[in-house]
Amino acid sequence: MIPRKIVPPPSITELITNRELWKNKILTFRGEKVVYDQDIRTGVCYFCKKVGRAQRSRTTYLHHVKYDNSDPLSWTIEVCSKCHYQIDSNNKKRLDRHYGRFRPKTYFQRP
Repeated sequence: MIPRKIVPPPSITELITNRELWKNKILTFRGEKVVYDQDIRTGVCYFCKKVGRAQRSRTTYLHHVKYDNSDPLSWTIEVCSKCHYQIDSNNKKRLDRHYGRFRPKTYFQRP
């Protein structure tokens, strides 16, 4: 069964009060929250196949490989925080800035 968008979406107060019900049904797409009628997250990383609860980070992230405006779920993979840090350069820059890490540009590699 294909997940369908809920139109109109639930209110913010309903999402907060029933967090356990809605947490696996929400997707952020281009800055907007899209709510679906069934779970869209499995809790397993696409790359390392680790379950979200077994890691230090308990959540998985939905990462868009490409953006398709007609279908927000297309080209979407579910990854853990470690893999998301490795595959997304914008996310890597944002996290490095947040934690005060500095990575200098290297134009050539040393042997």
